[in-house]
Amino acid sequence: MERKKVMCRIPFQRLKPDNIEFTALLGLVFWNHGLYHVNDQLTAAVEKNRRQILAELNSVYKKRGKIEYAIRLGELFCLLDTMEEHATISINDMEIYRLLNLFSECSEISADHEIYRLSN
Repeated sequence: MERKKVMCRIPFQRLKPDNIEFTALLGLVFWNHGLYHVNDQLTAAVEKNRRQILAELNSVYKKRGKIEYAIRLGELFCLLDTMEEHATISINDMEIYRLLNLFSECSEISADHEIYRLSN
């Protein structure tokens, strides 16, 4: 749990993305680069949608009068990368817990097991 706090909560609380930035992050998560390997048509859709999300975020920053927002955008991308890394680590942890048959011994892990089961 401490790892989750350090990897996710602290950077998220420090950055404090507003609703529009949070929505943009969600869009970038849904249209992630992991979909590139499926086929060329999907790759084109992923690239198009990611560009559109970033263009909209760019226009929001301009409307707000933020001229130099590159640092903020970089911090959002770092947060996105951190969240994706934590998700990967959590999936690996769930696999280890499953292999060690720890799901029935801890209620918190049992709840996570349901999430793990649904993700596979």
